[in-house]
Amino acid sequence: MTLELLVLGLGKRVKECALPAIAAAGDAVQVRGIFARTARTETVAGEGVEVRALEGLTQADLAGGPTVYLCVPKQAIPQVLARLAALDPSGCRLLIDTPVVRLRDFRAVKGLQAWRSVSVAEDCARLPWIPAIHALEQDLGPLQAVAFEHAAYAYHGVATGRALAGGGELDRAQRQRADGGSLRTLHFERGLEVEVLDPRDYSTGRVLARYERGLASDRPLRHEDCTALEPELDPAGRVVAIRAGSHRLALTEAEAGLTGGSPANHTLIQRQEAMKRVGFLRLLHELAAGEPGYALMDGLEDMVADHLLERLGRYRSSPWTSPRSALARGLFSLASRLGG
Repeated sequence: MTLELLVLGLGKRVKECALPAIAAAGDAVQVRGIFARTARTETVAGEGVEVRALEGLTQADLAGGPTVYLCVPKQAIPQVLARLAALDPSGCRLLIDTPVVRLRDFRAVKGLQAWRSVSVAEDCARLPWIPAIHALEQDLGPLQAVAFEHAAYAYHGVATGRALAGGGELDRAQRQRADGGSLRTLHFERGLEVEVLDPRDYSTGRVLARYERGLASDRPLRHEDCTALEPELDPAGRVVAIRAGSHRLALTEAEAGLTGGSPANHTLIQRQEAMKRVGFLRLLHELAAGEPGYALMDGLEDMVADHLLERLGRYRSSPWTSPRSALARGLFSLASRLGG
């Protein structure tokens, strides 16, 4: 099955992550058109690309039920969703970038009901080193906790933690000051605890996984008895596999092609931007295969939890706070209307 895409937005995220992943997908993905604020010819990966003005998007562009990838500035999302709803996108799937909407714009979530289905472009939930961390459970026992030391950001950190937890809801979280930044502690319903030490800095950050019988990290410290998580490179400097102890998790040729350009001694976290391109490609393949991708409710929960942690320092899932609850969705929508 070929995934037909309409791309709405042509900012840095689209140019540096989405379009390279789309190109790497080959015949699995076909771009039907690219739309941005203004019509123009844009050079992408050395080739000229014709970009149409978003205001010129018509119902005819949605004929045949393409998947619409929406990646516009956060403040523009409500307006763009309203315009798309007016074109009757009921036969189309929507792939919407993070954070879906801002909490202040939550009323716009109602417009997502106009689509055949909605998923979230959360590539951090498909990072290729996540399966490597899970593979080590065969040797070290159940995964108990994961720490991201300057290696994860905001709602993306929640999404990565959720993937490591094997899915499920975020039960509770708290945020406190620590080391010139803050420490977020996330507790998922399936029992995994995830710590996120801010601020994010991929150049110095690392991930540390704690199992029943040991530790694993992409940057083990000298005093740690730790299994290494490391990239395996080909002669061109591309990542062709992730190694975790005796486990080798190979990347496809297309995935490896998204990972070049980093110094040979860079760790997995230092290669995080490349890892996210691979994650985006994996999401595209899921959608092309008819799979649901990253769930809308998970994406909304990532955003709500991140917002409440920033404002209140805590989050606890309840009918009043979880966007999975109709009551909470109603309250958030009402508050966003009252807030203008």
